Amino acid sequence: MKNKNKILSIIVASVLCAMLILCTACVPSSRWEVTLDYDTTRGTVELSPMEDDFIYYEGTEITVTVSANPGYVASKIYLDGALKEKQFTFTITSNVRITVEFDLATES
Repeated sequence: MKNKNKILSIIVASVLCAMLILCTACVPSSRWEVTLDYDTTRGTVELSPMEDDFIYYEGTEITVTVSANPGYVASKIYLDGALKEKQFTFTITSNVRITVEFDLATES
């Protein structure tokens, strides 16, 4: 009987260990920061999903939407130096910086 209980304990421990390893492999471990650089009096930069601390798990797909306030236009939008459109989506795999330049709108 003791031998049977010992074998059962080993099997249960092995299964629990395997479950822990599988569960750990499913959880992303790397977290990356999005830094926003823009003049908040001239426009907005919205991230979706929005995290309060701008820290995201690796592999998160983030949509960026830039809107200019009245009297301004978003002239240049960069993701780590690469020129982007007013709305774009990217998958985070490292720390990134989003820089937006707003210029005064000119009347035509």
